[in-house]
Parts: sequence; C-alpha cells; structure tokens
Amino acid sequence: MPHWRNTLGSDQVQQKEFLGHEPEFFFAPSQMAKRGKEWGRDVFNERINTALSLFLDDSTRWLTIEHSHGAEALEPMFTMQLVEWARAPRSRTHSFSLTLPKEQHHGTKQTCIRKS
Repeated sequence: MPHWRNTLGSDQVQQKEFLGHEPEFFFAPSQMAKRGKEWGRDVFNERINTALSLFLDDSTRWLTIEHSHGAEALEPMFTMQLVEWARAPRSRTHSFSLTLPKEQHHGTKQTCIRKS
C-alpha cells in the first residue's frame, strides 16, 4: 500500500482546490482517542454502540451472510471466490468456521489431522 502522502501525486493542487484545504491523514485509533478525551469514555462508548447497532440493523436489508462449517466447506467456496470474485454480488459475504457448530459437537473433542 502506498504511503498516504504519495497518493496525492501531481494532482495535489487540484485536490486542495477541490477540498478547500490541504488533504490530511486520518488514522482511526488516533481519532478514537481524541473523541474519548473530548466526550468521556462512557459517552464515547454509548455513541459507538448506538452507531454500530444502527449499522448492523440496517445491514440486514442489503447484506446476506452465509455461514459454513468444517474444512470440507472451505475449499469449494474459496475456489469459487478466486474464479468468480469479480462477478460475485457485493451484497453477499461468507463466514467460515473450521470447527463444527456446537449442536454437532456432541461433547466430543475435535481433532485436526494434517495430511502430509
């Protein structure tokens, strides 16, 4: 990833004119620390929780998350993603767990066997 200052290139003057000010670097952890000091820890956490809840509630309208379990489910989906990633709808994502869901554990210990 290029350094943020290098992304301006020869268009720096045009970007400054467009934005009305010199572009500046945004680093989320620094911004979070700043807001935490300004608002206080409790208010900051409340605002983050509210914003995240609103985002998650709204995401069910436009995002589908498909869940798969076990190594045997990973390979076909990974291969499909490599081959068809450009055509895959951006409204769908996939979540993988290499362990079985709790209801399938039946109290047994899971063992991973590596083939040589």
